[in-house]
Parts: sequence; C-alpha cells; structure tokens
Amino acid sequence: MKNSVDILIIDDDELSSKILISQLSKNKYIIQRAKNGTDALELVEISRPRIILLDIQMEGMSGIEVLKKIRENYTASELPIVMISTISDRDTVFHCIAAGANDFLLKPIDQRVARSRIEAHLSKKEALLLFEKNKSILETLSSVQQFTKSLDNDFKKLESLFNEVMTEIPDDKSQLIKDQIKMSKIVLLKVLEKLK
Repeated sequence: MKNSVDILIIDDDELSSKILISQLSKNKYIIQRAKNGTDALELVEISRPRIILLDIQMEGMSGIEVLKKIRENYTASELPIVMISTISDRDTVFHCIAAGANDFLLKPIDQRVARSRIEAHLSKKEALLLFEKNKSILETLSSVQQFTKSLDNDFKKLESLFNEVMTEIPDDKSQLIKDQIKMSKIVLLKVLEKLK
C-alpha cells in the first residue's frame, strides 16, 4: 500500500505541534497529527506514515507506551520513529532507543536538524526496501537457473536413454525418428535459452 502521509506527528501540545507542522510543511511533506496515543495508533494503520515524530510526554498513553505498541507491528526499518521532547537527560534518550526509537530530537526543534534527520531516515528506509526487492528478484533468478539446470540434466538423461533404445530400431526408421527429435530438441533449447 502506498503511503498517503509522509510524517505523522504525535504530540498533545497544540502550540508545539503547530510550529513543527509549519516548519516541516515548507519541505512539501504531507503531515498528519494525532493528539494522543489512542488516535495515533489508529492513524498509523489508516494513514501508513513513512516516519513518525513522537512526543515522549503526553496525557494518557505516554510516548514510550505508544512507541512499544507500534513496535509490536512495525520494525524500526519499516517505520522509523523519532522521539521528541524537552527532556534531554541520558536516561530518557536511552529508554527511547531501547524501546525501539530510531532517533531523538530535543524541543524546540531546529528545522534544519529535523529535516536532515527525517531525510536520512527516509533514505535509509527506501534503500532497505530497494535492497529487499532486489534480493527477492535475485532469489527468483536463482530458482529459475536451478530449474533450467535441472531440466538440462533431465534432457541429457533422456537423450542417453533414447540413444540406447534407438540401437534396437532399424536404420531407416531410426533416422526419421532422430530427425523429428532433433527438431524438438532445437525448439526446447531455444525455450531453455530464453529462461536463462
């Protein structure tokens, strides 16, 4: 499913959210906001954001609780989450990263720093998706090559068996059969060549 939202901001602070949305909108991101953890969890499933900016301190469900819930369904590479907070002590940052956050931004958020970190996480995510797609294509090609090799081996066994049987058929009839099989072999080899 294609993402309809670039960034989901989860923050119960109205003013902080408006400032952040105003700053990031200049970069042509499609932004959506959730005011609490419950709304956020619903929006994650509906909107499929490419990245989340999540405030740590919120009424009701905390940012860490929301983070843990999201991580039950999405890995850090599938859905990057950047925690945002006015609290910058090492323990808070450690707890966020340990719970599955990709990054941490201190409020008030500098637009340039936020933009560069968001772009870095989105680029990493796109690179991983491309890697997975290419890996899948290579696995498919490998399977086709193994199948082709198996067909080639089977064909050689069949040819050997055929030659044994042909020694028992009179020469005039055997030549006619060999000519027809030679034509079939040429057609089969062309098909095998296309599969490679």
